[in-house]
Amino acid sequence: ALQEHRSGEPVDQLAGVVTCQEVLAAQAATRQVRVEDSVLDYLQDIVEATRTSDEVHVGVSIRGSLALYRAAQAMALLDGRDYMVPDDVKVLAKPVLAHRVIPRGFAAGSDRSAAEEIIERIMGRVPVPV
Repeated sequence: ALQEHRSGEPVDQLAGVVTCQEVLAAQAATRQVRVEDSVLDYLQDIVEATRTSDEVHVGVSIRGSLALYRAAQAMALLDGRDYMVPDDVKVLAKPVLAHRVIPRGFAAGSDRSAAEEIIERIMGRVPVPV
């Protein structure tokens, strides 16, 4: 595998699958996905719960909450909707947030499954809007 790098970067040989304009258009469309206050509150309650949990040394930052917000908007768009629903947040909370928390009593780089379990427990305590 290292020998492939002798004469250059193999990644330079890859052909693009989308244009820059298509990426920018997808980003703009994602930002247009509507988010009701109740769904936004739900997302923020999950993030806040990571910050106040006895199981977590460092909770999710504002950048982490924005990442979940944008990911959930993108999921809605990919699902053919122009609005976000609580399930978009529920499906993405663990994969988006688990690496953004530091569980209590764990060294850096610890098993990610512990953080995923904490996010799962937090999700079970935060009421889902109807």
